[in-house]
Amino acid sequence: MANNVQPCHDLDPREAKSPSKMLNLDVEAQLREEEKGFDYAKRAQWLRAAVLGANDGLLSTASLMMGVGAVRKDVKSMILTGVAGLVAGACSMAIGEFVSVYSQYDIELAQMKREGNMDQKDKLPNPYYAAFASALAFAVGAGVPLLGLPLSIAIRLGWCGGGCCHPCFDCLWRFGGLFRESTQG
Repeated sequence: MANNVQPCHDLDPREAKSPSKMLNLDVEAQLREEEKGFDYAKRAQWLRAAVLGANDGLLSTASLMMGVGAVRKDVKSMILTGVAGLVAGACSMAIGEFVSVYSQYDIELAQMKREGNMDQKDKLPNPYYAAFASALAFAVGAGVPLLGLPLSIAIRLGWCGGGCCHPCFDCLWRFGGLFRESTQG
């Protein structure tokens, strides 16, 4: 706590000698920092799962489909392999991420109980968020090789249009939410 004390140069020298004034300014500065601060550690957990899930989905599904395509020239077999890889991989990634994050959660919770510091419990990672993010990201990544399905051009354009429009609208929605919060606060 003492490491966070910042010198106040804008104080009158008579006021700077008062420890109560310094303490009051320090507490107010910390409260302001906490109000505008955001804990990025919570976001990092599911972001990590999402990036790894999408990468794994893209590579494993494309590899499966290329392997089946090299053996059999049948398009239906490739599609079936891609869909099966998508479902199996998404389930596998979700379960693996859940077990990983839950074990981390359990260890940190036990440590908090030993130390008697349960007020930080809300900062622990949520295994359900990480599992969902990993499964969803895997499914999105695994869906990319499946976009080349031999469907009509209208369906392919719909897939590509939806894939491009959704992130754009999502960014606009998030930016609008941030803008609305900043004008209200």
